[in-house]
Amino acid sequence: MDFARSIQAILAQPFVEIVLKFPFLRDAQRMSW
Repeated sequence: MDFARSIQAILAQPFVEIVLKFPFLRDAQRMSW
């Protein structure tokens, strides 16, 4: 149970980072135009 939860967290972390950074990158592109 604990092991599966840790794997889930490790897999979810990069996904969350991408989701959080993606709007920021889109805003940066919009600002640069």
